[in-house]
Amino acid sequence: MKGFLQATGYYPGGGVDFSIRSQRSGLNVSQWASFSGLIAVDGNVELLVQTTEGDPASANFNNIPFLPVKKSVFKGRGFKFTLQFSVTDNSQNIAIEKLGFKMSLKSRTEINASPISNSGASKTVAFDKAFYSGSSNTDITDHVPEVTVTIQPDSNGALQNNETVNVTNVKSNEFTVDIKNADGTAYVTRNFNYSAVGFGTISS
Repeated sequence: MKGFLQATGYYPGGGVDFSIRSQRSGLNVSQWASFSGLIAVDGNVELLVQTTEGDPASANFNNIPFLPVKKSVFKGRGFKFTLQFSVTDNSQNIAIEKLGFKMSLKSRTEINASPISNSGASKTVAFDKAFYSGSSNTDITDHVPEVTVTIQPDSNGALQNNETVNVTNVKSNEFTVDIKNADGTAYVTRNFNYSAVGFGTISS
């Protein structure tokens, strides 16, 4: 996650009454960062986020600390944002000009632990953990993992020639593989491995 924040300090009213400014800030003139009053530099604003791995619709964010959003990695299903303002000169204020964040999901690769047999027929394989398929509220919608199937040598350690491998019906939780002979007219019995690359997991 990367935050975007652009802010400018200013003096309300556009000008500075020295006596009022000293009264509001509690600072002597010699302690002012800017004497002219044209540049307000005694404030700061920070974008913070809370995260939860619970259901965002019913999640309780109590006792979860706010953390700075800079360029960081967070894990969660729900995210709650806030801005934290601070000034050392109370006569100044802060105007927010740009505010936002960009969230990118880390890719995840799943590889089967041991070869799988197709038993001479069409084979549907369930992933150990279902991948995140997206949401209408994000720019990831109906996303499915990319699946690669590799045929393993037969019992004699030999690979057959020109077999056709067709991966279909790829979903967030499964895919189907058809391994047939060279002309694609008949299934052949083979062991295979797979590698699937997608995003995240779906919590049960």
